[in-house]
Amino acid sequence: MADDTRQQIVQTFLRLTETRSVAKISVVQLMNEVGLERETYYYYFDDKYALIEATLHTLLFSSYSAILGTDGLDAANNAVLESIVQHQNFYKDLLSNQNEYMFKRIYCGVSLMAMEKYLATERGSISDDIKFAAKFYVYAVNNIVYEWVQQGLRGDIDTLVARFHQCLPAVLAPYFINLKSTMSNH
Repeated sequence: MADDTRQQIVQTFLRLTETRSVAKISVVQLMNEVGLERETYYYYFDDKYALIEATLHTLLFSSYSAILGTDGLDAANNAVLESIVQHQNFYKDLLSNQNEYMFKRIYCGVSLMAMEKYLATERGSISDDIKFAAKFYVYAVNNIVYEWVQQGLRGDIDTLVARFHQCLPAVLAPYFINLKSTMSNH
């Protein structure tokens, strides 16, 4: 029940970002849309940043982790980019000058957490070298994604995913090489 309520708040917030900026969505408006008391919001979230983090976690972590483990890195990157297109108002708003640092910190953190969770699940403990390579890859990909969003999502998703694949550090390749969506011909 508690997870359902939390998800309902996140999904309603995401829906509201289709027509309003994040800054213009008040807790009162959000909870009126959800149909719950304002105090309920503070049971689940300390502030708006916590809601944004939970929203990014919902959009990125769950699907990215699941796809990464079953279909591979390319499919996971593709799913993230498709999600950004689907929720582009939310992402564009978060990449405004006012919110950019906070967004990058949360987005990179969630992405890195998903990658490290996958690596640890697939291979057990991971070395500091692997963690560093994962961080390098995630931060590089995320910076390209930021630019892509800021430039109005111009460019083909498949091309972007192929380029991400080409930039995968050699030390990480063995972790992803056997997955069916890996594009070894790129």
